[in-house]
Amino acid sequence: GAADVLEAVKTVRQAGYSVRVADPRWVYPVDPAIVALAARARLVVTVEDGAVNGGAGARIAQTLSAAGLDMPTRQLGVPHNFPVHGKVSDIRSWAGLTVPDIGRRIVEWSAVVSPDSAPGADLPAMRRAAGGDGG
Repeated sequence: GAADVLEAVKTVRQAGYSVRVADPRWVYPVDPAIVALAARARLVVTVEDGAVNGGAGARIAQTLSAAGLDMPTRQLGVPHNFPVHGKVSDIRSWAGLTVPDIGRRIVEWSAVVSPDSAPGADLPAMRRAAGGDGG
């Protein structure tokens, strides 16, 4: 859930990057405040409990592009293939949605986006609220 993202950004901050977290309450239309927040970022990362293909992150990326914003976007969510069966924690692990996975991937993407600059760029990690995460 959202608490996982808040925990994961600690890893990003420890790596020297600044992070802003937004929790959009709806997917469409994308809130103009999200666009304004993203306009000040070098990288926008979305994390969602649902399918990553065609999800909130894709919608936000499309909206940013339509607004003429060229920063990289990355989406984390459930891949579009058959998941492992098991507890919610097993599926999150399979999908790379654990706290360590989220933090590590944001740090890795941040390093790619800003390889020649010192950490400290604003990197909003946006989290779409999902009703009930099962655990």
